[in-house]
Amino acid sequence: MQSKTFENTYLYLRMKYNTFFVNKDIVAHEMDVEIATINARVASKMSMPPYIKIGDSNNSKLVVTLVDLAYYISEGTGSILSETERREYIYQYFTNKYPRLLLSKRDFANELGVCDNTLGTYIQKKYICKTRRQGTSSNAKIIFNSNDISDFFSRVIQTM
Repeated sequence: MQSKTFENTYLYLRMKYNTFFVNKDIVAHEMDVEIATINARVASKMSMPPYIKIGDSNNSKLVVTLVDLAYYISEGTGSILSETERREYIYQYFTNKYPRLLLSKRDFANELGVCDNTLGTYIQKKYICKTRRQGTSSNAKIIFNSNDISDFFSRVIQTM
């Protein structure tokens, strides 16, 4: 059972941002620090909410789940959610927002805060969870399953 402070912080952030993944600009704003501070914390492996780095270069996209940001803000710098707890929050978020359990490429791009083309690059380079195609042609619609998203993003979290 999580604390009431954590639950309230999490619900507040969900209503405020209406997405599950936030970029380092939002993380800096919510932590009341400069973006340069976030960059320095990542570079020097200092205290920071668990994050996901998508890509393999220095300018890779860094995202934090709302649940990890809320937990970091409410419970303190040394506290992190277990993989099981994180997976459950991710799964609940996506199944509530997308009852079909499937997300289109555009929906998932919006959740990550990237454009469709960038998500296409992530898919091509296998930086993110597996995809499925609706159809057999090369231009068949790409979809994502909520279970696959939950499994992938609950495991790839990097912590300090």
